[in-house]
Amino acid sequence: MKVMRTGISGPRWLLAALLCWSLAAGLCWHCGLALWHPLGGLYAQPAGEEGEAEASATQKISQTKVSLQAEYGFENFNRDRLQVQYRAPQAAYQSYRAGFGYSRTELGAIDAWHDAARQKALRQANASHLSQAQFDASLEALQAERDRKVREHLAARGFKLRPGNTIEADVPGLVRRSAAPLKSVALAFD
Repeated sequence: MKVMRTGISGPRWLLAALLCWSLAAGLCWHCGLALWHPLGGLYAQPAGEEGEAEASATQKISQTKVSLQAEYGFENFNRDRLQVQYRAPQAAYQSYRAGFGYSRTELGAIDAWHDAARQKALRQANASHLSQAQFDASLEALQAERDRKVREHLAARGFKLRPGNTIEADVPGLVRRSAAPLKSVALAFD
């Protein structure tokens, strides 16, 4: 791991590294569908308040057959330009990536289950001559079960479902999940 820094030392580096990681991870998400983007290239995103000089965050990721190299840069509140570079084994990256993110296919499987369960409930309601109120209650229970499954799936993958069907990263949860894998990195910064 190669770390370049300006004006920051000690434990603040861990904070800077985690901030950089979360910023870079945020650059990967688009329109509520969190999928890992293809590796490679340089991505820059303007930052800063309206009327201020724009700062930027950068991310450059490249790979070989055995490793992944990442370079992140951003400007902190003191206007110090910070950069972090590291190289990680592909196997470690793939292992971490397997437990994070979600796809339309995975959520589609939950919706397919929900649709099938609603059709089954309709058939059972007709066969049992249930009232409309009874049928509506069974549909409400199925909707609650679908919502629970979606929340649990997203939580297991590092996200939270918010009102209005908005999905957001569970940053505190991601930090907790990442503590053990990043312990050696934190010790290196310390």
